[in-house]
Amino acid sequence: MSLWTKRMSEVTFADIDAFCQAGYQEGPQLDYKRDFPTDLAKTAAALANTRGGLLLLGVEANATSNQPTWPCKGMPVAKGLSERIMQTCRDGIYPSLLPEISPVIGDPDNAGHVFIVVRIHESVYAPHSITNGTKVYVRTNDTNSPIELAHIDRIAMLLERRKELDRARELIIAGHIQRLETYFTPTDPLCWICCLPEFPHDPICSLDDCRIGVEIAGARRAPDGYLSTAKSGSGIADRTLSSAGRRGDLFYARSFRSGALATELPGEWIAKRLWAFLVHAQAFYNRSVVQHPGPLRIALSVANARNRKMAGFSGVDGEEFPDKSYRIDRTVAIEELTDEKTRQKLATEMITELFHAFDLAPPPPPQFWMIGALVPA
Repeated sequence: MSLWTKRMSEVTFADIDAFCQAGYQEGPQLDYKRDFPTDLAKTAAALANTRGGLLLLGVEANATSNQPTWPCKGMPVAKGLSERIMQTCRDGIYPSLLPEISPVIGDPDNAGHVFIVVRIHESVYAPHSITNGTKVYVRTNDTNSPIELAHIDRIAMLLERRKELDRARELIIAGHIQRLETYFTPTDPLCWICCLPEFPHDPICSLDDCRIGVEIAGARRAPDGYLSTAKSGSGIADRTLSSAGRRGDLFYARSFRSGALATELPGEWIAKRLWAFLVHAQAFYNRSVVQHPGPLRIALSVANARNRKMAGFSGVDGEEFPDKSYRIDRTVAIEELTDEKTRQKLATEMITELFHAFDLAPPPPPQFWMIGALVPA
């Protein structure tokens, strides 16, 4: 699998060797840097503002052909290289970027020298600026001078594209929510979770492959993929729905109608369900039949929640909720789902925010509620 699509956590020296042996030229989506670049923020922002691409650190480009000079000795190893990249993209660029970063890969023929591959995605939040918001750069087709200041018309186009992608993503989520009306009573309180690419441009899997994205047994065809429903709860009045679309959109929802759940929302169940959903999502996106999704948007919502309380892990209810619904959104890299530590951090942060909104104490440490939370009911 090429560096263009391979998951960054799995990249090895052999992948870099094969890529450079292929002789890819620098261009709008590719840049080589012999050493750690002082203009990293400029290059990363320009890639994000254009079509995204790869940045190979430790690889030198030939000044005439713009192809990699190979073999290359890499760049000197130093402490915290990955952290410097992440910090630059977070603090030196506005809005911040979330790059995908390979492991620090040693040169087997040159001790003390390393390579790093950085993938920057086309950004829904473009235009990204540097220098305290005063400069916006883009990539061009001129490989001798691949970065230029953006013209005002280009900036306007980037701003409009941001709006279009936001609308496209929300339309996909709205389609899943609208489907609930077929199976759920409109006034019932419910919880739904959705995960989909931040840039839902094109399908990333086939219609039939969507079946593996459905968590409930008995998946059947839907117009955009597959779905399944089931009854839940001791009073079997609750409903659950799981669906998946070919743009990589995963959705799960449950209503709370039976017994006390109609007035007291189960905070502990929502926490465990979110964790189970994230585990399922990372397994779905890691399958070979699913193309790399790029950055992911994760949304957690409790709807029809006005005047209802939520019970936390301690069993103590919070105050009645004043609004009709509540929603939390996060944008993450696929690596944050694949790595269990960062996945736990994400789930804990989202549930902590949810519990605060419903006037509950923070959840206990993740090891007390994430184990055994994989049942989709």
